[in-house]
Amino acid sequence: MLCSLEDRAEIDDLLARYCIALDTKNWAEFPHILTEDVSWDYSDEFGAAFSGIEEVVSGIRDSIEPHPASMHVPLLTRVWSTGPDTAAGFSQVFSKSVLDGAPLPATDETTFEVYCSWLDEYVRTPAGWRISKRTLKVMASSGDAGPWDPATPAGQAFRRLTSGRAPH
Repeated sequence: MLCSLEDRAEIDDLLARYCIALDTKNWAEFPHILTEDVSWDYSDEFGAAFSGIEEVVSGIRDSIEPHPASMHVPLLTRVWSTGPDTAAGFSQVFSKSVLDGAPLPATDETTFEVYCSWLDEYVRTPAGWRISKRTLKVMASSGDAGPWDPATPAGQAFRRLTSGRAPH
């Protein structure tokens, strides 16, 4: 069943607020985006799933904080109603991260791209729509994982995504 136009607009805005908070590292915004009991499965990229807002935000912060810049862009999103105050959505997403410590503007050698999908569940709360669950599935990645510090979550993720790929 389709969501109302008003609900769809609010969920589209929620996804935009998520991407902006992520890319500007505005961690204080996440309680206005996620539910307290949020479930976050990024095992395709980071090898782990997280639950609860504190664990999810900590995992996101540890992964993104070292990057001088990142960009997360939902290219296509479809949202549907699953109940009076619940919805689900599917987004195809492009993300680009700049190598930890690299100067801006970045070059091809200092960036890494991931093409993925998000399967989300949303809940309407008294304060508005929130993401209650996300599962990420990686389709493809590009870039050289070699320069990324293997001790960081991003370095580990990029190595996991490129394992078995011939070096450039």
